[in-house]
Amino acid sequence: MATPRVAWGIDIGNRALKAVKLVRTATGVKIDDYDVIEHENLLSNAGDNRETLIQTALALFQGKHNLKGLPAAVGVSGQSSFARFIKLPPVEEKQIPQIVKFEAIQQIPFPLDEVEWSYQLFRDEASPDIEVGIFAMRKELVNQHLAYFTASGVNVQVVQMNPLAVYNALAYDDKIKGTTMIIDLGAENADLLIAEGESVWMRSIPIGGNHFTDALVRDFKLRFERAEELKRTTATSPHGRRILQAMRPVFADLVSEIQRSIGFYSSTHRDSRIARVIVLGGTFKLPGLQKYLQQNLGLELHKLDGIGLEPPSDPKIAAALSENALSSASAYGLALQALGDAKITSSLLPAAIQKERMWQEKTKWFAATAAAFVVGSGIAFGTYQMEKSAFNEQESTRGEIDRVLAEATGVAGRFKEVSGRGEADRAKIKEMTSLSESRDVWPKLIAEVDAAVPMPPATRPANAPPRGQRKEVRLEDMEVEYVPAMAQLVEKGPDGRYLLPATSFNERAGKRDPMAMAGLRSRRPGIGAGAAPGVVPGAAAPGGFTRDDAGSPVPFSPGGSSVGPVASGDASAPGQKRGYLLTLHLTTPNVGGTKFIEDTVVKAFLDQESTRTKIYEQAKAQLAAQGLTGPLPHISYSVARVSISSAQQLKYDEARKQALIAKAQAAQARELAQQPQSLDIGGGAGGAGRLDLRGFTPDDGGGVPGVPGVPGLPGGVGLPGLPGGTGSTAQDVAAQQAAANALLVDPVTKESLQDDWELTVLIAVVLDPHAAVPAAPAAEAPADGSSGDQPQ
Repeated sequence: MATPRVAWGIDIGNRALKAVKLVRTATGVKIDDYDVIEHENLLSNAGDNRETLIQTALALFQGKHNLKGLPAAVGVSGQSSFARFIKLPPVEEKQIPQIVKFEAIQQIPFPLDEVEWSYQLFRDEASPDIEVGIFAMRKELVNQHLAYFTASGVNVQVVQMNPLAVYNALAYDDKIKGTTMIIDLGAENADLLIAEGESVWMRSIPIGGNHFTDALVRDFKLRFERAEELKRTTATSPHGRRILQAMRPVFADLVSEIQRSIGFYSSTHRDSRIARVIVLGGTFKLPGLQKYLQQNLGLELHKLDGIGLEPPSDPKIAAALSENALSSASAYGLALQALGDAKITSSLLPAAIQKERMWQEKTKWFAATAAAFVVGSGIAFGTYQMEKSAFNEQESTRGEIDRVLAEATGVAGRFKEVSGRGEADRAKIKEMTSLSESRDVWPKLIAEVDAAVPMPPATRPANAPPRGQRKEVRLEDMEVEYVPAMAQLVEKGPDGRYLLPATSFNERAGKRDPMAMAGLRSRRPGIGAGAAPGVVPGAAAPGGFTRDDAGSPVPFSPGGSSVGPVASGDASAPGQKRGYLLTLHLTTPNVGGTKFIEDTVVKAFLDQESTRTKIYEQAKAQLAAQGLTGPLPHISYSVARVSISSAQQLKYDEARKQALIAKAQAAQARELAQQPQSLDIGGGAGGAGRLDLRGFTPDDGGGVPGVPGVPGLPGGVGLPGLPGGTGSTAQDVAAQQAAANALLVDPVTKESLQDDWELTVLIAVVLDPHAAVPAAPAAEAPADGSSGDQPQ
């Protein structure tokens, strides 16, 4: 087969499609073109939409570039592939394929007729040994991946595992010196290769950039997309320290897996010593990650700074290639193999397609031979000349057709790209303009929350009552969720008043407790559902509150037929009402618990809502008496429902107690980390048992980042003098328990916190309760009534 002069390498990654075009010239190989097409969403989170995203990316790519007839190599994930490396016994050259096939049957965990497989021989002239790499992938996975390209007419000549493509790229650029380890940290996994001489060993580690994002999802209580954006802006974020602290466990897991891989390789290659480590992949843009790995692995890491070839002449293409150098090595290596300049030449392209490609190449020679035979024999020579002349006369027409077709293809691709971008821009514009619609809501709503929560005084008088009798509430945290259709939480009756179905509202209440979502609050049956352990009998029923004739809060029945605060005068479809769901996380020392919160916080909201309603009704009545229809006073929002979704005393919540203990320990650990330069934790000579604590600051949760296995700081063994140590006797356990209880005190008054109450109050706020809106299909709102985090 002739060596091609032009070839593409295409790598469809989790975030984007990356493609490199190489051309062979008289002076060598050059980069002729490069492109990155980002997906609308991450493929790992796309679900059933994954195939559509890939097809869209390929369509946009082909609309911008002419791939017709050009050979291309495509990459497949190392995680979904299979690789084994073995040494062959001394055999004759012609017996190698048969022996390799026998080994493949033994090594590949599937029947050979269910996989596409290939192998690569690694020979070292200085050694008689022959090492072979066996690579395989399930046929269904290969065919599924190839279908995206064949449906688009891409001339796929090579299917290669991405980690081997990366090796080809670095080997071609002469970046592999001595025994070199390559770490390619992708979105879902990390590919680890160790190259030594002419041999290669590789392993896929199931830790990638998405795992760092998941850590932020758990710590910051964000959606995945928002957490991904936060991760990408770590270097400039004011929360950079907390972001890195949240990702420390993933850092530690990654180090552990890399060390395991190095240990396994060393056990099979006893004379090898890793001299150089090259890191690549978009996740290595995280600040501190390279330094952390370098310190814990004891090896110097070199971040891939670019492709070894001269950059393209087009400055825009060169800039895009430079910006994405860390994640483009695979596409570069694929293009090298398609061009015929790769060190590893194995391919997982199905055998049937390979035979078809070979037959197409041979057909060209058959056609040329037949034509020569016809001319040589003089058969129909005149007809041949006439047809040739007519064909040549239409050369300009064919060129014009090709030009118009190419232009139309490009316009279609640009239209798809522009129209797609326009949709996102229109949605963003609509979202931003909607911010001004209720700009007067939040100052009023925040003021109402502030007035309803009787915060403790800054200083405590000497004659203050006992802790359990204090009329104090502390607002620990407030969450807000925008709800585009409040019918999911509140309903309006025929008389114009809001009906409050307890079932749907309290289902949402369980989802809105972040302590439960984070695993910090014990999940128990709904309040009032029975005498569950740790729930005080007599707490509120699972409903909201309204007022009785005396103005006191009265619990609603769970049946959903109770009437809430009146927000009358509007008979419009409730399903079209927008609003917010506020979640207040409160603590109070008052022994009244839920009854105290009902009489203070809940009553304050209901009283304020009653005042708003009276103002509106009085103005409406005055206008009606004068025969007028408006204008009525603008009521920007209505509190349609107030509900206590959870209530519990601290002494019954072991998880929360441990969190407070850890917070108290953090203060002690902070002082300890600032005083000594190192901590003796035992070990061998030469300082191997001393742990350097400089530069680490405990977080609010009690952890000291970057110190895996340190006492008392999650995952550790207990710092001296702190609970959570390694004592094993009954006296030790009792002492540790006593020390822990001693930390559950008010840091100012030193009073015990164990009888304090923790409560979660949910408030349903309807925007523009009296404004008429056109009816719209209920399907406009998501099934669960939520819209995600919408900036306000």
